[in-house]
Amino acid sequence: MEAFLLPLGMFAFGLALVFTAFALFGEYRSLFLRNPRIIMSTEVFTHLAGLGGLGYIGAVLMIAGAILIAVACVMLVFLIAAVFAGETIGIVRR
Repeated sequence: MEAFLLPLGMFAFGLALVFTAFALFGEYRSLFLRNPRIIMSTEVFTHLAGLGGLGYIGAVLMIAGAILIAVACVMLVFLIAAVFAGETIGIVRR
């Protein structure tokens, strides 16, 4: 049953990344509504420096989290199918 720990861990880490991205988006929105001029200046400076602002970092975290969640779901489907089919795929043992 230790074979199921890797996809479950990937799923949990993906959810953590997605929740972090939503937190960054929320922080970005609250800062923008409080003072849009400062946020736009910060976005311009980080763009010129080649860095990412809160929105960019949030989008990257969202994509990475979605990829991790999708891969973990596919792995879980294959592991569950292997267990129910009675086959051994190298890491699933009875």
